[in-house]
Amino acid sequence: MQLRFVVSLMVFLASYLPLSAILLVQDFRFDFIGGAWCLPIPRSETVCSVPLRNPGYSITIFVICLACLVVSLLVLAFAKSKRSIDIKSAKYVPAELINYSIPYVVAFMSIGYDETGKFIGLLIFLGWMFWLNHMSGQIVLNPVLMAFGWRFYEIQFRFPGQTMDHSGVALSRHELSKDGRLMYAAIQEVLILRESGRGDQDGGN
Repeated sequence: MQLRFVVSLMVFLASYLPLSAILLVQDFRFDFIGGAWCLPIPRSETVCSVPLRNPGYSITIFVICLACLVVSLLVLAFAKSKRSIDIKSAKYVPAELINYSIPYVVAFMSIGYDETGKFIGLLIFLGWMFWLNHMSGQIVLNPVLMAFGWRFYEIQFRFPGQTMDHSGVALSRHELSKDGRLMYAAIQEVLILRESGRGDQDGGN
């Protein structure tokens, strides 16, 4: 359960890399353009300055979200697909953008690292959103994945050699069609589908 929680948290943080970038830009001190810049490490204040109001927060949060996005994409790319399923029907489902976009709207309402109360309120809201998505088992259905070619589907499928239909939610970088056989890996309740290749193994559930 702990590993599942950590993976869910990483996927969730990855989805808000653009938000962390917005907050980083809002934290930038544009009056320092043209001056001598430093990294936020021990330095001589008389020589250069960090062009951020809160470099510890803004840089750290941005780097964490960036690292989570990279790891999440690697997990999807290298998830082992050792079994196959037969697709009986597939319906493309557009990503839910309303809840995902609310923090961005809030970020443009003058919320930054300087306003501690408002920023903590935003963190509480994001924490609640994460918990709801984590408990639903479908946190991997993340709108940010659209930018990297992943599509969301509701599917009806069968395992090879069986006659019972199953339903589920899937991510795929390929357009799904009826009566196609694909390899799959499972992350929580979501199937990661790939085209069958030479040497793939068929199997049941």
